[in-house]
Amino acid sequence: MKERPPRSATAGPALDQHLRRPVTPSTLPLPPRLPVRPVAPTSAAAHHTVTPRTAKPKRSFTVSRKVLVIALSTALLLAAASGVVKLSHGAGQVLPPAIASKVNFAVFYPANDKLVAVERKSISFNDQAGVLSYTGRLLGGADLYINQQATPESFVDIPQAYDKLIASLLPYGNFDTVNGRVSLTKPKELQGNQSAVMNAKGTLMFVRASSNITDSQWRQVFNSLKLIESSAAK
Repeated sequence: MKERPPRSATAGPALDQHLRRPVTPSTLPLPPRLPVRPVAPTSAAAHHTVTPRTAKPKRSFTVSRKVLVIALSTALLLAAASGVVKLSHGAGQVLPPAIASKVNFAVFYPANDKLVAVERKSISFNDQAGVLSYTGRLLGGADLYINQQATPESFVDIPQAYDKLIASLLPYGNFDTVNGRVSLTKPKELQGNQSAVMNAKGTLMFVRASSNITDSQWRQVFNSLKLIESSAAK
């Protein structure tokens, strides 16, 4: 029988948390609707008193209605993009300020809360281990337990060290994303449950699903991640 490669002792504390993180449900409220002011109807009698000179106010009313529609459409687009706008402003806009000031590596965070809704109360940072953790609810019901840390120096100095780590987690597939390559694994410690690992942009990331999800869903999750800068890393 082929001997399984030993797990790297320098994989980092994020792996330990990844293999024992408890299950906690999460939900996020839907965004409020934008109010739309109704347009007052024009009485039938007014049409009988309209003269060629009074045609201008009617055209002016049509223009005003178009302006209102454009303004509402713009507001809706801005509301829909608000999550992405927040991400572009740095980690302080996404992570709690007290946590953002401690993180010294770039953080991967879901940009589409309709696909992965992060439970804000679950965001935590282990000062001693240097691990950022949070829980997200995937569209469809599965919970995702996410742990991130700075990439260990041994992975930079010895690239094969990361490959040995992946081999020890019993990989069964991999794919490329906009952020980097993701390895799908079924570690022995998780008793056959799925997990995913990515080492990119100076951050080592572990994601565990509370129930098995499809490869297509894994791709959607990792392609939806946006890289945000921590305050301490600047």
